[in-house]
Amino acid sequence: MTATGPTGRVGSDGRINWPSLALAEVMVLHGDRNLAAGRRVTAPTSREAAPVWSLQNLTDGESVLAAPVGAGSKMRKGWHSEAYPEATTPVSITLDLGQVMPLDDVRLFPMRWEGYPHWLGFGFPVRYKVECADDPSFSTSRTVADFTRHDVPNPGMNAVTLPADGFQARMIRITATQQWERFTDHAFALSEVQVYSAGANVARQATVTTTSVYPSTPWANENLVDGDASDNPILPLQQWVQELQESSRMEHELKSLKDQQSLREAKWKRGLLRGGIGLVLLTLAVLSTSLVRNSLRRRRELRSLQQRIARDLHDEVGSNLAGISLLSREASQTASPPLRRQILEEVCRVADETAASMRDLVWMVQPGMPGDLVSGLRLTAGRMLSGMSVQFHPPETALPPRLELEFKRELFLIFKETLQNIARHSGAKSVVISFTREGRLLVVRIKDDGKGLPKAGENPTPGNGLENMRQRARSLRGEVRLISPEDGGCEVQIRVPWPV
Repeated sequence: MTATGPTGRVGSDGRINWPSLALAEVMVLHGDRNLAAGRRVTAPTSREAAPVWSLQNLTDGESVLAAPVGAGSKMRKGWHSEAYPEATTPVSITLDLGQVMPLDDVRLFPMRWEGYPHWLGFGFPVRYKVECADDPSFSTSRTVADFTRHDVPNPGMNAVTLPADGFQARMIRITATQQWERFTDHAFALSEVQVYSAGANVARQATVTTTSVYPSTPWANENLVDGDASDNPILPLQQWVQELQESSRMEHELKSLKDQQSLREAKWKRGLLRGGIGLVLLTLAVLSTSLVRNSLRRRRELRSLQQRIARDLHDEVGSNLAGISLLSREASQTASPPLRRQILEEVCRVADETAASMRDLVWMVQPGMPGDLVSGLRLTAGRMLSGMSVQFHPPETALPPRLELEFKRELFLIFKETLQNIARHSGAKSVVISFTREGRLLVVRIKDDGKGLPKAGENPTPGNGLENMRQRARSLRGEVRLISPEDGGCEVQIRVPWPV
């Protein structure tokens, strides 16, 4: 990174009198990894006054942003060792990943205890080391990081990322050689440990053992790999950055609205001096009413959006998670390996469906790019009709670059319900999907070569999927048509007004 323009302190005359460049952190993201964490940094000049100012602070993972966590409160708190009178009593955490694999990095998430909110980084060791090995005995271990020769600054609520440089290992051991001073004793505490291999956190599947655990309900070994940092869920880095960007965008929008409000107030003040107090008061009353109505409308729209998202999460994800919970409990109680394997395969299938539903939901609510609706429908068709021959013909006339959320949501759910019916009931081998513009209508045709609709006298498949599709189409001032030729197959037409 090169600063090409002057920056620094600005004097009373508006000129920069102390040219300089200051940064808190540099991150290089690849998937869910920060490749810059712990790496060496160089610069032509640097004010070295550790721990406040140092070039290496740019990649130590510490900034005002803290750890990549989301909103929401959790009951679990983390892990806390027993209290020891001597700070140098060794205390260790050992993770068994189950098999040898290449390690990308190890991440340590500090603890925040709500009983002492001013103690950020509660229990983080003053000196510690991280080792990895192929076997539980650690007879041939390799060192990931060694901070046992000097005290390390407390990271506060920032996650500490330690590069593992591809070490092949099965076991991870974190040993505190000098514990954190608590009151009149010493202890070691963390909220979460993550171990990344091939871009995924493999610690979620690990078995955790520790030297000791504090004898109290909030503290447990399994809390170290439950996906939560203290009382907040840990987010993937990409999602975290996207939420930060969205928050920054909304802050800028709010500032812009406040600036506009200030300009309007100044304008009406000038009008008050020119046109009289009565006229200005009337104008301000009209303006205030308009602002209140707009605010109420925006709140209603936001509340409606929240309710729809909550309903989608409950319908699409909630039931699947409940099923996974029941299946996991059944697998843990069965003694038959074949039955346990069958149950676990079902858990994997339901988990894949849940992940797909979450991706669909995130795709629907995130800001769109030109053609994103058609691209999303193409990806959905490829995923849901796996094993079939799928021909996908996008519209020749491009859709508007930004579509209303309600239009995207309803059209997507009609499309998805149609594909589910094909995958479950049609017995089709090939599907043709096309988009055309007929006057002021967008027509989506989904045609398969399956067994078609039930004939007269046959019992149709129970369910209300077709009625749901028609209701969603009517909400868009459109309709759904079903055509089933005598020679087999079925064609579903989704006919809705062309989006503007």
